[in-house]
Amino acid sequence: MPIKNYHRPADWDTARAALRDSPPLLLGPRVPIPPYGDAVALTDLSRLELNYITADSAGVHIGALTPLQALAESSQVGSLLNEAARLTTHYGLRNVATLGGLLLTPAGPPEILLALLVLDATLVIRGDSTREFPITNYSLQSGEMIAEVKFSQPTGETALERVTRTPRDEAIVAVAVTLRVDAGVCRAVKLAVAGAGPRPACVQSVENILLDQPLTARAMAEAAESVEAVVNPANDYKGSADYRRAMAGVLTRRALEKAVQGK
Repeated sequence: MPIKNYHRPADWDTARAALRDSPPLLLGPRVPIPPYGDAVALTDLSRLELNYITADSAGVHIGALTPLQALAESSQVGSLLNEAARLTTHYGLRNVATLGGLLLTPAGPPEILLALLVLDATLVIRGDSTREFPITNYSLQSGEMIAEVKFSQPTGETALERVTRTPRDEAIVAVAVTLRVDAGVCRAVKLAVAGAGPRPACVQSVENILLDQPLTARAMAEAAESVEAVVNPANDYKGSADYRRAMAGVLTRRALEKAVQGK
């Protein structure tokens, strides 16, 4: 590897200056070869105390250096993120891969990103100032770093469904949903799909179909059909566009049914 310089700042001012010239020393669940490309310097953020999970009246707060295994084990983040973290990669890599590393390399396994999308997560980004962005729309400027992810726990049910070549393989298509139903009527819903478009994304048009409507079997079938109509998958070695489109619909129906049943 061509690494010549190694920075380990003890405060954000020093870190900001280092990050302008060298990427952070972070790994995600899919480690590239070589891990840091052509970088000649790296910035180790371990002294900035970004490894934490806390919960308060404002919601759940997760530091960017929190290992994925901590997400899999935490009683504070909720069952959806627990499951997403366990499915993302194997135990050994979950102990070294971090949430920040995953967010900086979004081409890897989609489960955690899907969960954060339906949880309406917000990113806290630090640089010259502290900024907050929804996870659906953010970008990093020179000298900036994702410091924290925060979200409110859903008041209803959650579900994650996926299709893979083997049980522990990376998802070909996956769907996550948060759902709140009162007296049979859908009062809140977030639904996100991965593997059926350029990147994981919420499907707001389908959410609008379900919102404030009786959540019947027919309504869930219509939602699945609508997902198939709006996604735009591409062909690759894992599955054709037609296969991915069909699986997006099937997994949508399964996830909604699972959430309604509270399983």
